[in-house]
Amino acid sequence: MLRSRRCFAVVSALLLVMAVLAHGVAGTPTAVAATPVVKVYPTSGTVGFPVKVAFSGFPKNATLTVTWDGKSLATTKTSVAGDGSVAIHVPIGKKGSHKVKATVGSTSATTTFTIVPKLTLTPTNSAVGRTLSVTLRGYAANEAIALKWDSSTAKTLLTVTASSSGSASANVVVPHTTFGQHKLVGRGTTGSLSSARLQIASTIRLRPASGPAGTNLQVVLRGFAANEYIEVQWRDANGTRSLGFGTASGLGSLDKTVKVPTSAAPGNYTILAVGYSGSAVQAPYQVT
Repeated sequence: MLRSRRCFAVVSALLLVMAVLAHGVAGTPTAVAATPVVKVYPTSGTVGFPVKVAFSGFPKNATLTVTWDGKSLATTKTSVAGDGSVAIHVPIGKKGSHKVKATVGSTSATTTFTIVPKLTLTPTNSAVGRTLSVTLRGYAANEAIALKWDSSTAKTLLTVTASSSGSASANVVVPHTTFGQHKLVGRGTTGSLSSARLQIASTIRLRPASGPAGTNLQVVLRGFAANEYIEVQWRDANGTRSLGFGTASGLGSLDKTVKVPTSAAPGNYTILAVGYSGSAVQAPYQVT
């Protein structure tokens, strides 16, 4: 009987030791290693876009490296809890999914970020006939890109081919178009699509810009409203007088020939073009 009690006590002690090892001292569970996790916010965007890389479950107070498709982008320190975040900017790359990885020693976690196409214009305020600098990023590798005015289905102004990293650049001349806001569209052969907006101003040009009184003068007007009624005026020290009227085309253009007043003495004057929709531009003219 005594022997049986001793055996029971030994078995109970062994079970207690096993329970402590399995669940921790005083009933507290033993710590389980956290699973490393990395996330990006947002999960998609354009080249150059700022992105927050957040991580958790990593060794505490350790140096963490963030890589993009295997290339190091940033390093930071994890907190005492093994988490944290770091800001990066999306590097140049072709459209689609890219691998973002956070690593501390042999511990790592991976997520993805999707690059979408982006078209940038310089300047964003321009006029008919002027040159725009176009930058294209995040298109497909070696993709042919058609640059179009206002619509992806419009006539192509120029076609460029992206590099293996989905990048391209070009210079485009602003076509005949109306005053106000427009956009340049970059449409790729794989379905890539992006655009950028710009503001078009009215302009005036004189041919010639100087000459004797009585000269026939061509006034070249661009960027007015479609079918706008326009008055050309002569301004001197006594005020303004009308030199004639004309109607712009559907694309806001008008070439109007007027005559320099025969009474104008040698000196500097101003030619004005005033549209009935509110557009107004001017240019200097010298009577010789």
